[in-house]
Amino acid sequence: MVLYLSRRRSGMTLREIGERAGGLDYKTIGKATERFCHRLKTDAVLHAKTQKCLYQLSHVET
Repeated sequence: MVLYLSRRRSGMTLREIGERAGGLDYKTIGKATERFCHRLKTDAVLHAKTQKCLYQLSHVET
């Protein structure tokens, strides 16, 4: 979920996310987020938790 949220909200590239996630390759990040998107379509609990996180991230004061 962290990789997915990073991709959706951070504005970082796949390469930047991979570097910050411990040196993962950008292809690995892309594939992981793609798989997560597919899982969101079939797992209602995961979808709800992800939506809650996205909501909370959109209401963070800076």
